[in-house]
Amino acid sequence: MTRAVNKYLYMRGEYWNYKRNVPQKFRHIEPRARVRLALNTRSLELARAKRDALVIADDNYWQALALEAESKGGVTDATRAVQQHLYKAASSRALAYGFDYKPISQLRDEQALEEVLARTEKLAENYELGTEPPVSETAALLGGVERPNAGSITLTEVF
Repeated sequence: MTRAVNKYLYMRGEYWNYKRNVPQKFRHIEPRARVRLALNTRSLELARAKRDALVIADDNYWQALALEAESKGGVTDATRAVQQHLYKAASSRALAYGFDYKPISQLRDEQALEEVLARTEKLAENYELGTEPPVSETAALLGGVERPNAGSITLTEVF
């Protein structure tokens, strides 16, 4: 019984904290796997009241994200921003290795087998046999990040 009453609450030292896993149905739009927040109280009653408010706030926030994603083709502004940063990072990494970044779909469409081999060899040069290169390096050289959809751009973003 105590467990259900204190759901999402845990003690850290002498203070109560809130910890909640993001529900599976929102994981595609919420970048965090878990929400954690210090409640800054030693009082269990006050912690429960704060927890109740946070549960409502989180549920409303995730519903808003879901509605935003639904209205924008399944992608929230936050997700779009993450995709853009991943694409920029992959482009910069590829340039650091001496290649222009090309998504795998472009490498495939160009049937660029020699280029794929050159990229793979360049990656292998930097890592010992049996050592797996980081996913970010592999994605950058072998096109593992698709170009994000631009969506609508406002004038403030341009200037």
